Amino acid sequence: MFSALQEHSSKRHPKCLATPPRKLLGQGTLAQTPVSFSTPTSSSLRSPCTPQWRNNGVGFQKASLPSFLRELSGAVSTPRATAVARGDEKTPPAINRRLTTPPSHKRVSVKRTQDEIAAALRSNCLPSLTFALLQGHSCNQDHVMHEAVRQQQVAALEFLLLKADPKGIDAHCSGRRPLHLAVQTCMTEGDSSFQMIELLMQHGARAEPVLGDAPNLDSPLHIATKRGCTAAVKLLLAYKANPDIADAHGHTPLHIVCRQCPYACGVFHQKVVKELLAHGACPFKADLTGKQPTYYTTDNNLTQMLREAEQDWFRHALETLRLSLQRSARSGQERFGASTEVLSECLELPELFEMVIGFL
Repeated sequence: MFSALQEHSSKRHPKCLATPPRKLLGQGTLAQTPVSFSTPTSSSLRSPCTPQWRNNGVGFQKASLPSFLRELSGAVSTPRATAVARGDEKTPPAINRRLTTPPSHKRVSVKRTQDEIAAALRSNCLPSLTFALLQGHSCNQDHVMHEAVRQQQVAALEFLLLKADPKGIDAHCSGRRPLHLAVQTCMTEGDSSFQMIELLMQHGARAEPVLGDAPNLDSPLHIATKRGCTAAVKLLLAYKANPDIADAHGHTPLHIVCRQCPYACGVFHQKVVKELLAHGACPFKADLTGKQPTYYTTDNNLTQMLREAEQDWFRHALETLRLSLQRSARSGQERFGASTEVLSECLELPELFEMVIGFL
């Protein structure tokens, strides 16, 4: 029986029996077989399931599996067992994942924010309104008016102008004031941005540049002129915005229009020019390089409009001079009263008046 077991084991696992078997107890004296204490090699420690590599003269290739594993893998009908038996199992391809930087603040649902703002306005609670508006604000300061303008919340802005700190009207967030944000989004008369511009101007917002504005930031009137928004330009001029305000390069709003429309002036920019001229914009004011607005355009309609405005400007200046001379002559305070009276009478003649205008 033992010989049959040995013969079967030697056929299946030739390396499993390192020493000859001893005699069993009760059948004789035990054979004194020498025992070798040698360090096991890597080949002897390798599991029968581990694929081996061998050199076939061309390169190293993976050795085939033992016969009993091939039989076992053939008995199990799984894709992985078949791939292991064939030796063609490959590493699965890497999954391409797009990694992006997480947002700096928690994403807040727009619908939930609007509901919270509406609830705060119904309860007339300033802290709740402030918390609802500042949920998506990326700055670490309390710029609640900026957020009200950015989210187009007209009712919230009106409530803040009545209850919040009035210094927030001209507060700066990244060099911009709430008025800049409102002008940048105004499209037509009566929209939400137009209403917010009117609310800000009614509560003392300044249309001129103030200390703290970004160095390269245009004034609200320059921004409205560049966008061709006639409604915003008209509203700012109605609240006494300076039509001749200049930027860092000395460009007035008229310079901006002529530079943006050097060849063809659109309908909206023509309306903007008419509003500027109607509110006293000087058509011949020079920039830092000494160039007038007409220098930057070749559009015939725009050039003719500016030339007529120049004539009206000179006519208004002479009329003002004539009235001033008349008042001085009547009061007797002028040293040369007779000559002043003669000059004022000459300017009253329409032919002479138009001749002087044409000469200028």
